[in-house]
Amino acid sequence: LLSHLVADAMALLRPPPVGGRSARPWWRQDLAALGLVGATWALYLFERRWATDRNPRAGEVPLAFRGAQYIWGVCYSLVAVFGNSATSVLRKRLASFETVSDVDQVAVSTLGQGVFAALACWLLAQTNGEGDPDVATSLPELPLVFWLAAASSAALNALIKTLETHALKIGELAVCKAFLALDPLMQLLVGVTVTPVTCLLFGCWCDENRSFSRRHFLAGVGIALGTFMLASRDQHRKSGGTDGTGMVVGHLPPGAGYIILNCVLYAFTTRLDQVAIRASGSIAVYFACGRLLMALSCLAGGLWKKDRPTLRCRFQPFLQHRVVWHILGVIAVEAAYMLSLYRAVSLISPVLVTAMKRGGSVLVAALFGWAFFGESLAGKEGPLLTVTAAVVLLCL
Repeated sequence: LLSHLVADAMALLRPPPVGGRSARPWWRQDLAALGLVGATWALYLFERRWATDRNPRAGEVPLAFRGAQYIWGVCYSLVAVFGNSATSVLRKRLASFETVSDVDQVAVSTLGQGVFAALACWLLAQTNGEGDPDVATSLPELPLVFWLAAASSAALNALIKTLETHALKIGELAVCKAFLALDPLMQLLVGVTVTPVTCLLFGCWCDENRSFSRRHFLAGVGIALGTFMLASRDQHRKSGGTDGTGMVVGHLPPGAGYIILNCVLYAFTTRLDQVAIRASGSIAVYFACGRLLMALSCLAGGLWKKDRPTLRCRFQPFLQHRVVWHILGVIAVEAAYMLSLYRAVSLISPVLVTAMKRGGSVLVAALFGWAFFGESLAGKEGPLLTVTAAVVLLCL
């Protein structure tokens, strides 16, 4: 509904056909986006002022934002931002190899990460004598709720990563990352609509205290406006500007539909991850088990192919030198990205980390797409900045 409302509004902001008088046909859309972001920022300042008036201590800067802990948290967040985009670059390059399927790429990379994580947990437990409390959990002691949540999350994450890899294969990196910015909005919508029902029926996720304010609504409209601006300009450029409408309702850039579906699924996998981590009491153990379960899900999913190739035929391409180096790069860079993200969340506010990760990834991915794949940035500056600002204002 929100997307259709934005699409109808953008029809009133259509640019003139190519060859018209305006040298910048998108200025009306950019101006509308700037006004929307400004209104959202004003609402955020009003909410902060109102909260400060009710509680004078609410406006104080927390201790974690005053010293080295805050600086290190920001540094780890920046590493996560660049690591996330670098992983997407490697996956896109790996997907360009015709002999490597999307599901097998995800299977091999997650299997490698799971094996290395399991070995790291075992070594840490051995070197610490009786064992580090964070990694000393043995598999038989893990409760049933952990395995149910971990298996469900792994199956969904396997589907998410496969769809994301296919989207990167057929679409542009900047466009896919921009549509992935809908993730915080989906998280908020699920927290407002679904989690109260699950709490009432099953007693699950009752600790979430979500509210949908006017700022959240305007930020959501800003994200949708920016993504549809990006889609319209991409379609306008590919059609040579002959349509002259500036907005194609119901038509998305290649790969964008998969990314939107992933955003919906992410809203559930993050909550399943939370349940599994709390049940195990260890992020390291869950990361190892989750990655191994993801690999098994991908291997099982590959059996549904029509020709049903053998495992030897499926993984024969991964013995090629260029494929091996790309897979090792995905394993290393994605592991560093996730560990940096976990470390950043432990140092500073998860809200700030999410804002930096989602907002910064849009801009970094656009630069990486231009640098590594020759993707054009012409006309995309306004939509990309709109999405980035709206995501940050939504997460704050």
